[in-house]
Amino acid sequence: MKKATILFAVLTVAFNVVNAQTVFGFENASENGDTIEETIDGITVTISGDPSLYFGDAADFAGSSGNVVATNAQTNSVTFTFNQAVDVNSILPLNVFGQTLDYTFTPTGGGANSPVVVPITSGSAPGAVSVDLNWTNVTSFTVSASELAAFTFDNLSVAGNNSSTIFGWETAVDVNDEHKL
Repeated sequence: MKKATILFAVLTVAFNVVNAQTVFGFENASENGDTIEETIDGITVTISGDPSLYFGDAADFAGSSGNVVATNAQTNSVTFTFNQAVDVNSILPLNVFGQTLDYTFTPTGGGANSPVVVPITSGSAPGAVSVDLNWTNVTSFTVSASELAAFTFDNLSVAGNNSSTIFGWETAVDVNDEHKL
């Protein structure tokens, strides 16, 4: 029983480490010329594409919290680049000018990742909640719009992709030798 408890504890910790998420809320971002950069948990995201990029408090606009990253002028697209391949879970897309248009999210890297089109209505994503992207092994992605847009984003959720640990159970050992198939 003691060995089973230890095994359960080790697997719980391993499962939590493998499934760790990093959320970029742009609370500790920095401006570097024409880019915005933030590093959390060893993952750095750099946002580029327009000289008017900035980060600041959006006063909880359309589901945002704290700081957002945005363009201060209307532009064609912005690009998010990571210092390592990551799994991109979700992001909260907004438009501080209150436009109604479509944002197209296009990933770079990975395997079978597909572009995602998100309708922005009166400056907000549907339900004012984050949009699931569910991409794997992405090194960057670009967001473009159906017309010039004042892009705004918050709560970019990613998971580090630098672990090579795979739990397949093929080599697991039954310490009690009781459960043979």
